[in-house]
Amino acid sequence: MVYCVYMLIEYCRTVHPVDLVRDTTPALNPEEIKDFIKVRPMGWAVDENDIEALSTAVSPIEFELREFERSPSTQKLYNILEDRLERELPTIAVVDAIQIQEQRTNRNISSNGGQTEHAVVVVGLNDRDVYLNDPWGGMQVPVDRDTFGEAWDIGLNRLITMSLQSTLEDH
Repeated sequence: MVYCVYMLIEYCRTVHPVDLVRDTTPALNPEEIKDFIKVRPMGWAVDENDIEALSTAVSPIEFELREFERSPSTQKLYNILEDRLERELPTIAVVDAIQIQEQRTNRNISSNGGQTEHAVVVVGLNDRDVYLNDPWGGMQVPVDRDTFGEAWDIGLNRLITMSLQSTLEDH
């Protein structure tokens, strides 16, 4: 999770197409991000308090933790991702790492019946694939939409989206 948040901040700081966003986004390294994201029994995970503190520290970026009580349709997932990508803002998705890894390596990996939650950054999608920046697996990694949708549907259905402060949205 920490490295995915770092990727989003670095994207805004160095790549985002709006100069004002790049110029006003502060640099935070992974060690500094760890001050905001607490280690919990399930590992590095965020809650609303973490997100609020992190958003304050990295203004003009505003993060939002989105958790869905019931498994939403994959179409809802893709609508959210498309909306963010149209605004040139990647999204963090929590997925089952085993399913993603199996598709990438084209082999069956045993998970002892459990699921391994893992955060990835969604940086693109088309009709066939979702493109991920994966702290474990590289940049622009294509994963077919069906596999990604199944890997995301692991119970909590969590996303961390980001927006820009309203004064920057119009630039």
